[in-house]
Amino acid sequence: MDLQKRIAETEQALRATEREMVRLDAEAKILQNRVRINNDKDNSRIFENGIQREIKKAECDGLRIDRDALKKQLEHAAVPDKRTEHMRTALVPQHEVLAKLQLQLLLLRAKRNGITFPESTGTDAKLDAILKELAALRKEVQELKRGQK
Repeated sequence: MDLQKRIAETEQALRATEREMVRLDAEAKILQNRVRINNDKDNSRIFENGIQREIKKAECDGLRIDRDALKKQLEHAAVPDKRTEHMRTALVPQHEVLAKLQLQLLLLRAKRNGITFPESTGTDAKLDAILKELAALRKEVQELKRGQK
């Protein structure tokens, strides 16, 4: 975010300097077109405007270089996000293994506490296990309701 702010400030300074260059160009044209008796004074102003224009041109070039460098920094700052995303996707298989291990640990703890689960080899077995669990839950709910009365 800080880089974007600095880029915006640099671009604003660049636009202001470019406007100043346009103003100096217009003034130089007016002075060049003006014919006066006092040519020395106008010639010195033309010379001064030329010098100021060259200075502003150098400032614009410097501001453009700064802006481009800041934009490059901003682009490179976004690269770690891509690296992070890559690292995150690399962890997906490890998360799956962890989930399987946690499931096995839960089953072992349940078995230690005397809770047995039927072997689920197919969809029918899974459905039967769910229905048995639902029946047990209903029974517990009914017992709790009786205890509250």
